Amino acid sequence: MITVLHGENIASSRKVLTEKIKFFKEKGGEIVRFDGRKVGLTEIKQACEARSLFGSNKLVVIERFFSQPKSRQKAEIQNYFQDLPPETDIIFWEEGKLTPSQLAKFPPQTRTYLFKIEPIIFKFLDSLSPENTRQSLSLLSQCNKLESPEMIFYMLCRQVRLLILARDLGSRGLTGMPFWMQNKFLNQSRYFSLEKLLETHRQLLKIDYEQKTGRALMSLSFHLDLLVASL
Repeated sequence: MITVLHGENIASSRKVLTEKIKFFKEKGGEIVRFDGRKVGLTEIKQACEARSLFGSNKLVVIERFFSQPKSRQKAEIQNYFQDLPPETDIIFWEEGKLTPSQLAKFPPQTRTYLFKIEPIIFKFLDSLSPENTRQSLSLLSQCNKLESPEMIFYMLCRQVRLLILARDLGSRGLTGMPFWMQNKFLNQSRYFSLEKLLETHRQLLKIDYEQKTGRALMSLSFHLDLLVASL
């Protein structure tokens, strides 16, 4: 059975992927993982068709396959999945939302899970400015009730990175983005100096490092509140 996990809510989709892998391991299954941006048809065939060394079930995990450049090999891999026997267990994980045409590359019996971001998070991100701290903190509190701190942190990092590009390079730093979205980031970036945005980015890196190394004295939610208040 092919399972597809996709959507902008990366924290939630990664959590589900981790849980599925853990469950499979607990049953004594073998896990084979591939970077979908680089994997070839031969590797996938060997993983799907070769028997496990221990005679156990096998789960093949392919991440970011649709980030692989368009090529003949990519098309061949997609065709190969159409004829896989239903007992073959494969999970595709994508860090963005797949288009209907991309989803159509999978067999009809494929299980597809879309992970969306709560709209309140975008409202919170758009509210960020030095003169709007109270409203931003209120919206952050609402976000915490609906989303994980990790997801909010990821989206805040993305917002700050795009604001830095907008403040430093203008529309040239936001190529590939719809015109209306470029204007949104350009307008918001004017509330901050480039130095302030770079300092905020350094703070985010520090928070991330301390959380991942176990050096943080307080929760991620606490640090998010403190960072937004400091704006």
